[in-house]
Amino acid sequence: MSRKKCKRKHYATTGFNAVEHAISGARVVDQKSLDMLTMRDLTSLEAVMNGKGGVQEWWDLTGSLNICETMARNGIGQEALPDCANAEQELKSAAQRYDKTKVMGFTGLGIQAIRNMLEYHQLQRQSISRSDYSKYIKMTLDRYTSGAPELDCV
Repeated sequence: MSRKKCKRKHYATTGFNAVEHAISGARVVDQKSLDMLTMRDLTSLEAVMNGKGGVQEWWDLTGSLNICETMARNGIGQEALPDCANAEQELKSAAQRYDKTKVMGFTGLGIQAIRNMLEYHQLQRQSISRSDYSKYIKMTLDRYTSGAPELDCV
């Protein structure tokens, strides 16, 4: 009878600069990526404000809200928590409204709360490294899948 042997994995190093990869993880998120994320958030908000938004736009805003709230609870931009709470209430009411009427929409105060939350989240993104931001995204996803009570915006 023979024993099982573990096969060692070999990763391709052609076309991959390990030093550059390590440096990019340690530095603040680059402006191109920040612009892309901000554009996605603002496009989703604009679509919902114009009455053309749907479930995907709602999920985009909810994802940004949950990451912003997780970062704020862990000490990065704690002043965002009141706007996160207001934005969460607005997203919940928009989801209920969508279930009844099949039209996604926000109130005026809700739009302002979501804009403030997105502005805080943009500042949070700019103030930490890419690896830390990835860590908070993973933390948010883990807390969401575990059913954490503070991430109940579903």
